[in-house]
Amino acid sequence: MKNWFRNLLGRTPVDPETLRGQQSDWIKQKFVEWQAAWHDAFDKDAALRAAGEFERPDPLPSEVQTDYRLIFGIARAQPETRRVCFALFPNGAEMLRRFESYLAGPSTSLTEGAARDLVAEIARHIDKADPNEQVAWSKIEIVDTNAPHAQEVLARTEAISILFEGNLLNPVPEKELPAIAAQLFLTEPLYSSAGNCYELRDWVTAAMFDARRDNIYELTYRLWHAGWRLHLAENGVVLACNRTD
Repeated sequence: MKNWFRNLLGRTPVDPETLRGQQSDWIKQKFVEWQAAWHDAFDKDAALRAAGEFERPDPLPSEVQTDYRLIFGIARAQPETRRVCFALFPNGAEMLRRFESYLAGPSTSLTEGAARDLVAEIARHIDKADPNEQVAWSKIEIVDTNAPHAQEVLARTEAISILFEGNLLNPVPEKELPAIAAQLFLTEPLYSSAGNCYELRDWVTAAMFDARRDNIYELTYRLWHAGWRLHLAENGVVLACNRTD
């Protein structure tokens, strides 16, 4: 990808709106390339062929977010197929390692005290990661997702990723554009693989970004994988869990 940005823009300065359009076009082109490469890898996967439910669509879906062969097939593909697929992206080997560790099985559960300790550790890391706003990390509400009021409480919360969202009207920094494109491409496959949760996507793709945020998403993933979901509330945080005791 060396010098791709110079080739994309040439030497003529452009305004932010034009640059955003050029970046969007570049991302769409990468999606086309990656989509075709994933399907080629899936075509060679004996496990997917044996399953009989992952036929290659013809033509390929114009929107990768509706390409269900890729979305639902990646978790059921053979490890070598996943290796080929993730090798297309920045730091793909580390992202693959994380995904494979998730597929290996669930982690052990955490007690409420251990979950609170992880929240405190997340708070320490976030203070060093330039968040968009401050959070009262010491104010933790525990919510049983089976309780009658749980969904009402959670509907008023946000995911931790909101603390790092940039201005969508600004162009993406040059060095981050390939990673942003890869994250967008991987969102639906990782979201689906995690049972329609974003914590796996956040942790896997964090390998392409700033190490300070990587630490945060790893801890958030550990909470989620152990049965707890961290939410940001107006006056603190909410830890939601499925209580079985």
